[in-house]
Amino acid sequence: MNHSIVHFEDLSTPLAAIIGAGGSYNPDDPLLVHAGVRHKALIPIGGQPMILHVARALADSGYVSQLIIVGLGQEHGVDFPLPVTHVPEAGGIFQNVLTGINALKQVVPGAERVLLCSTDIPLVTGEMVRHLVDLALNTGADVCYTVVRRQVMERRFPGCGRSYARLRDGQFAGGDVHLVNPAVFERNRRLLDDMMGARKNNLKQARLIGIGFLLKFLFRRLTLADGERKAESILGVPCRVVPVRYAELGMDVDKLHQLDLVRKEMETD
Repeated sequence: MNHSIVHFEDLSTPLAAIIGAGGSYNPDDPLLVHAGVRHKALIPIGGQPMILHVARALADSGYVSQLIIVGLGQEHGVDFPLPVTHVPEAGGIFQNVLTGINALKQVVPGAERVLLCSTDIPLVTGEMVRHLVDLALNTGADVCYTVVRRQVMERRFPGCGRSYARLRDGQFAGGDVHLVNPAVFERNRRLLDDMMGARKNNLKQARLIGIGFLLKFLFRRLTLADGERKAESILGVPCRVVPVRYAELGMDVDKLHQLDLVRKEMETD
């Protein structure tokens, strides 16, 4: 597929970021119990809610001019560093992304790219966001999925407890910031919703992506290039996996020991 390279300065509309801050309150969640909050995004780290560290990194990158926060309202009193649109969560991860994209069409009409961000990567910085955006835009792809090599993650955060996909060309953790063309999600609503629902069901995955591809993954014969080709065949657009050199782009806070890790990092900075 021949596509012209898209550079940041060539984008005709400002770059926005959708931050997923939803998730139903679970009174048994050890993170929420330990932190004494009802929303993961509000877990205090370095004296500030976790989501604010992510928002500041996006602002500091110089590339993002608008935030869309899904699942966290104005009533929570977070003072964001950029113009922000709050939208309620709509259910699962994919539904929340679509809700954010619907809001994006109102606040940044004609947006060519949008950053999809997790709320739980408080160690990310503006420099790291710039690094990712530059790499992703220079691929020219409509879907850029960020990954971190295990060596990069373990060197920066030994014993962090991240999970890794074992491929023929290495082990990789999924990142938490991705650059995509929002139109891809709208054109593939049902398919992507089905794929999200099949994440923990191998039989459903096989029906959606093919038994051969799934077996190749299970026997660790799959490569990053195989994944790109499969994604392109399913979505009909150029897709690229983007390995990054900053582990912080994938160092999310899902467990208590990871919360302790990032808090200690904040204290030493």
